[in-house]
Amino acid sequence: MKLDLGSAWDDCVAMLRANFGLVAIMAGVFVAVPNSFFMLRFLRFATIFEDPRLAQKPEMVSSAFATFGAENWWLIALTMLGQTLGTLAIIILLSDRERPTTGGAIAEAAKLTLPAIAGMLLASFAMALGGMFPLIIGALSGSFVIVFLLGLIGFALACYLFAKFALIQAVFGIEKTMNPIYALTRSWKLVKGNTLLLFFFYFLLWVAFVIVNQVIALFVGLVFALFSAEAAIFGNALTSAAIGAAYAAIVAATMVAIYRQLSGESKNVLSETFE
Repeated sequence: MKLDLGSAWDDCVAMLRANFGLVAIMAGVFVAVPNSFFMLRFLRFATIFEDPRLAQKPEMVSSAFATFGAENWWLIALTMLGQTLGTLAIIILLSDRERPTTGGAIAEAAKLTLPAIAGMLLASFAMALGGMFPLIIGALSGSFVIVFLLGLIGFALACYLFAKFALIQAVFGIEKTMNPIYALTRSWKLVKGNTLLLFFFYFLLWVAFVIVNQVIALFVGLVFALFSAEAAIFGNALTSAAIGAAYAAIVAATMVAIYRQLSGESKNVLSETFE
């Protein structure tokens, strides 16, 4: 089925408007809160890069990131759990025609969180393998031109796989499957014929998010910097977390709208869900 992005976006906006309060709560609690704690730690850690000597010692940079990861693995894991649970809860809330309560959507999402994370890790591994394998083959040739060309092929393959697995969370949330392999294959089949279109849609959505985040963070940072450097870090962390939560909610809604369209669900399903 050919994807109509205009119609999918209209459905996305309609779903978010009809459920704005509940979606905002879910995104705030499960995405913004853990992200704000993570961003606070990361932005404080990032102040070490203000030292110009680090630019001449890349091994120190690698060591610093390794130390940060070792000390904050639990927070990274908590952030991943929260974001996955929150995204699934929003998908369930927006897609389930039985109109679950907020607690019901969260409880259902909690059951699906670990399988969904497993599915996303498998997809990430496939993308990394697809991107790195041609590059490794090129490196073995010893030719810069071959490395460059195969590197481009690897990058294109990684992007292709990203688009193919873009609906994994929608499959988990809407079909309530506990099988990561099924979610991967189901997403692959749904996206067939729309891979390039879907990649550019999510790429442009991500670019818009980055631009909005940077502009607002810059303004907030300047305002909070009038008080102190620590206040600027605090303001930027909260701003990035809030914008990230909004982005997660929008992505969740677009996944529901695109899944419905590609799976052949009628337009009546949307109206039935919110009547």
